[in-house]
Amino acid sequence: MGKRMSVADDERIPLSIQCAVYASGTMGMSQPLMISILSRATGRESQGKSVGLRATANRLTATVLPVVMGGIVEFAGLEASFLIIGAALTALMAILAVQVKRTPALSDSLAV
Repeated sequence: MGKRMSVADDERIPLSIQCAVYASGTMGMSQPLMISILSRATGRESQGKSVGLRATANRLTATVLPVVMGGIVEFAGLEASFLIIGAALTALMAILAVQVKRTPALSDSLAV
């Protein structure tokens, strides 16, 4: 019997295509999971709003972040720009976490 070949064993398929196939499979799982988490964290009357806000934030980020990143690259260089964006997003998430904790309506709706 011949050896079974997997996609990773086939040298004729470039690594970039293998990575794209893997990424598309794993990214396809994240959206249903996030929508499921949102539906459990919000009430029935707010589920549509929460999914809409998530989609809007994703599209806005996909539109604005490359422009901002390009400006930071011009100012600080490529390596430093990743550190700057990472630090800024970490700070933003910390601020949002504190805001959610301080707002009783948000804090109570997210309690498990």
